[in-house]
Formats: sequence, C-alpha cells, structure tokens
Amino acid sequence: MSCLSARDLKKVLQGVILDQSASGATLYVEPTLIQGRNDRLAELRAAEVAEVYRILARLTAKVFSEKERLAALVGWLAGLDAVRAVALFSEDFDCSEPFLEEDGGLCLLNARHPILERQKGQTGTVPLSLKLGQDERQLVITGANTGGKTIALKTLGLLSLMAQSGFPIPAFEGSRLPLFDQIFADIGDEQSIAQSLSTFSAHLQNQVEILQGSTRRSLVLIDELGAGTDPTEGAALGVAVLETLAEKGVHVIVTTHHDAIKAYGYEAQGAVNASVEFDEKTLRPTYRLLAGVAGTSNAITVAERLGMPSRVTGRARVLEEGSGDGSRPLIQRLEAKLTDLQREKEELAQAREVLGRDREALTQETKHLVERRQKFSRRTEEFMREARQHLRVLDRYSRRAERGEETLPAGEAREMVWSLERVGEEALAAIPESERQVSGPIRVGGRVVLGGDGVARQGAGGPEPEGRMVHRDGWKAHLGP
Repeated sequence: MSCLSARDLKKVLQGVILDQSASGATLYVEPTLIQGRNDRLAELRAAEVAEVYRILARLTAKVFSEKERLAALVGWLAGLDAVRAVALFSEDFDCSEPFLEEDGGLCLLNARHPILERQKGQTGTVPLSLKLGQDERQLVITGANTGGKTIALKTLGLLSLMAQSGFPIPAFEGSRLPLFDQIFADIGDEQSIAQSLSTFSAHLQNQVEILQGSTRRSLVLIDELGAGTDPTEGAALGVAVLETLAEKGVHVIVTTHHDAIKAYGYEAQGAVNASVEFDEKTLRPTYRLLAGVAGTSNAITVAERLGMPSRVTGRARVLEEGSGDGSRPLIQRLEAKLTDLQREKEELAQAREVLGRDREALTQETKHLVERRQKFSRRTEEFMREARQHLRVLDRYSRRAERGEETLPAGEAREMVWSLERVGEEALAAIPESERQVSGPIRVGGRVVLGGDGVARQGAGGPEPEGRMVHRDGWKAHLGP
C-alpha cells in the first residue's frame, strides 16, 4: 500500500489551505463543507456587536433625557456625602461649633491640630488655648525652639479657615473667632535658586504682599519675624512691620526670638506677649502657651538635648555670658517670675471654679432644706389645727361623760383618733430624718401623749391617766376617767 503525501491529499479533500508547516509535510485546510458555517458565525458575531451598540445607544438616550434630574441628584448626593464626612470628622475629633462675629475678639479653648492629633491621639496632644480681647490685635509668641510656636500659628490658621467654611473645629465649646476677609501666612522657607530668592528675601517678599493686601478684617501669621539677617536689623524691621500692621488694625500673630520684638509686645498698645513653656527641670518643652509672658529661646539647652557635644555647648555658654549688655539674666529672672505668676493665676482660677461649684451645690442644698422646712411647717400647722378640733370635741364629750350626760360613740371617737393619726404621720414624714427626735413627751390637753421619739404610744412620757382608751397601731387617746 502506498502512502499519500499532503500534496496528494489536498486533491482528495476539497477546501481552502490556510497554512502549512515549515517542512511542507503538513497542511492546514479549511474544508469547503464548513466554510458556509464560518461565514454564518461571522455574520452572527457582527449582528451581536451591532445589537449591543443599539442597546447602549438606546440606554444612553434614556439617561440623556434625564440628565437634569440626574445632575441634581448627584449634587444632592455630593451634599449628603459632605455632611456625613463633616459629621464623622466632628465625632472623631470631638469638635464644637465656634461663635463667629464680624469684628470681635479671638478665643480658642483647648484647640488641637487635626493632623497632630491623628498622629499622637487625644492623650498625646497638648491643646492650645489662646485669647485676644476686642482691643488686642497682636500676639507675639516667643520661647524655646521645638516648643510649639509654629504649631500654634498653623492651628489658628487652619481652624479659622475651617470655621469660615462651615466646619466644626476641634476645640471646646465657647471658642470664638472673628470673620476674616483674608488670611495671610508667612511660614516656612520659600528660598528659590530659580527666582534668585534667599531665605530673607523670600520672607520679605511675603511680608510686602501682606502689608499691601491686608485690611482691618484680615488675619496675618508670620513665623520667625526678623529672622534670616543681622539680628539687630532684622528685629528693627520686624518691629516696623508690626507697627504698620497695628496702624491698619490687622489681627497679627507672630513668632520670634528677638528681644526687641519681645519688648514691643510689652510696650505697644494692643499687643500681647505669650510664650511656649519650657520645663527647666526636665529640659523639655511642655507645649503649653502662657499668655502675658515672653519666653527665652533656650537654644543651648535644646542643642544639648538634641545631641550637641558638651564641649561645644559649654563654650557657647561662656561666649553667651561674655556678650551683650548684661540684661539677659535680668530678663530671664523676670520671665521666670512672670511664669510663676501665670501658674499661680491659673491655680487661683481653678480654685475659684471649684469654690463656685461648691457654692452652687451649697445653695441648692440650702434651697432644698428651706423647701422641706416650709413643707414641714405647713403640715405641722395643719396637724395642730386638726388636732385641736378633734381634741376640743373629745374634751367636750369627756366633760359630758363626767356629768353623766351624752357620751361620744366609740366608733366616732376611733375615727377621730385615726384621722388625727393620719395627719400626724404626714406631718412627721415632712420632717428631715435628722430632725425627727424631740426633747421630750408632748401632751395636748392632757388627753393625747406624743412620745419623745415623735410617735404617740402607750407609756410615752409617763404613766397614762386612767379611763377608757381607744387603740390603733400604737396610738392611744384618753377619752375620760
């Protein structure tokens, strides 16, 4: 039997050759029998694609016809999503709604920066409390490096923007903020080689824009005022900037290390000094802001804490003592005294708060006691009035019985005694527990005996007179011999 090659077989099998192997021994043939089916499959696939496009076009037309309603719905959903985001933020950071006024004072109570709180948690974040009165427009913050001065600026700026955007702020209730038309900030180093700006010239450029664009309703935040150049010239320029902004009535918060600017904070009208506290015992900042006190930079101490060799810091202290006019130790002692006074003031305020709460509690307790005494007095008067009425009746019938005349039926006498008992119990219930003891037995007309424990019973206060008695629950009324 002879073997047919692929070339011979293609004559036997009718179809279209699609491909062949590299050796030519194998041919890939599409039989004529299925060509029609493949063509039909291609037609169906094309029809499927056309149908998909038709359906999509139809759906798109329906959606397009509702575009206005859908756009409004998207807007509502975006609004709801924003409200939900604000609510979640407010809950996460324990926010409150600040009071905004056109041109009022500035007061932040236990404010926190959200980013700092997210990193450290509420227990690790030291809150910022800051206050400027109606006539106080400038705050000069001084103190140690790494003490939190820049954080104070950023916290105030961010919370002001949040409040004016309708957000609650992470601060205690009672916080107040003015409505600012603009907020200017010169924070950080904006030096640029491309723009030929040094650190100092970049700060100057920002401050020129601030002086030109700020108004009485603006907030200006400047970090490290007067830095980046000769200290004497930088401080003088910084004071001049503050004086110019003061003439415009701008709200200004600045940080600095220059003594001349600290002195401006003490002397200028409408300016207030504040400092970030530094614990001299632990050599660490506490991040608390102390109002009315200018702080020292503690640069050498901070350098030691950050690992500067002691040989360097020791030499720096020697050089520091030999420089200046000798006023630095005096300033430091003054600042230490002011810090102590501030602490005493805060402790006194806390003591006053506790005293106020105690006074309020005492007032409420006194009011409660007065009300109980008034109630007791009213019930006692009612008891005595009804008791006199009953006893007069009992006494009258007792005297008649002595003369052999008409006597009071036992049932009526019992009802009188029980009524007297009921009124007495109500009067006794109105007496404070600590005042229910009486000094001795009480006798009314020689007929009813009230024992020393406030309850009428047999034998209370002495022997009972002889005669007919009516009993009920320990009460005993004498109705005659």
